Amino acid sequence: MPIIRLANEQKVSFETEAITIISTVFEKACDALGLSDRRDALTELLAKKVIEAAQAGERDPLRIYQRVMDGCVRQLRATPGGWSEAETAPNRAHALCGSSSAGYLERNWR
Repeated sequence: MPIIRLANEQKVSFETEAITIISTVFEKACDALGLSDRRDALTELLAKKVIEAAQAGERDPLRIYQRVMDGCVRQLRATPGGWSEAETAPNRAHALCGSSSAGYLERNWR
């Protein structure tokens, strides 16, 4: 689900600059996790986390990205049937969290 459509469904609106930021962060997070299906549950979780960060007033794309990645990994690890330590995608996501997530986004931002 495209992030702007989700924001509209939640009756959340943002200024033009924020829309550009959240759209880009969402796409970069999906790319980092290898998510291509924009209709699956993980993609929707990412979108919700990006929207939450922007609603809280955050506009720094690196901080939004790190917050989203950290939050998604924590939530998935705590969910029964969620990611296990042995799976590749969560290990990759976990490696992107913390100090390395900002570095990943800086390298891949433009």
